[in-house]
Amino acid sequence: MAVMTADDLRNDPHLAAREAIVVVDDPEIGPVRHLATPLHLSRTPACSAGPAPRLGADTVPVLERLLGLQRDDVMALAARGVVG
Repeated sequence: MAVMTADDLRNDPHLAAREAIVVVDDPEIGPVRHLATPLHLSRTPACSAGPAPRLGADTVPVLERLLGLQRDDVMALAARGVVG
């Protein structure tokens, strides 16, 4: 059996029939087909978490909550180009 590529998996009719493919709407590139979980549980159905966050999308919350920096300090770092 040949190794399937990601494109092979996303286009596989068997996986589509098993509802193992989900479409995630990415705000920058539009709808993208992804593999869903192969598990089908009756009481706890799986769902897509949505698209991955963009590079730098969590920078401010991480610096504030996890590192304890103040908003002004974070904005100063951003103004200097240290963080995005």
